[in-house]
Amino acid sequence: MGIVENYFDDIPKAILSFQLIEEALRGYLARCEVFTKTRVVDFIDYKLDLGVIEKASLGTLIDMFEKRNSNRILIKLLRVVAPERNFFAHAAYTYIYEKGEVDEDKVREVLRRLEDAIKNSRECFLDIWTESVSLENRFSGKKKKVTREEIDALYRKFESRECA
Repeated sequence: MGIVENYFDDIPKAILSFQLIEEALRGYLARCEVFTKTRVVDFIDYKLDLGVIEKASLGTLIDMFEKRNSNRILIKLLRVVAPERNFFAHAAYTYIYEKGEVDEDKVREVLRRLEDAIKNSRECFLDIWTESVSLENRFSGKKKKVTREEIDALYRKFESRECA
């Protein structure tokens, strides 16, 4: 298989990795909302609106996450990943064409970006999932242990589409 065929096979992998981040952020934020409502229900009429989270773009999800989480390293990495997500979702397929022909130098450039984007996305997913487990533990008072290897196995399962 040539470099161009690899390119077109690999772009959906990057897009999937970004979608996994979005879903992990949505899960974390939904937990925050439910936990907040549970804690304040006796004091205020807290309106739970998970639809806002469901409809939010990656950038908005990151902004919402930043208001509820203090992991600055993760937030910084999410801010690096967001523009890459936009590039791969909106421009990667057409970026490689120069005057109607495939520019293999651009293909190589984007494949390098793609490799970094997938690596960074995976790290974000693993860290968000770790933050979610930590949040659950703080709320429930339990000390549920989830190893990085277990979270990584979950990511590989999503990545391989075994959970579809």
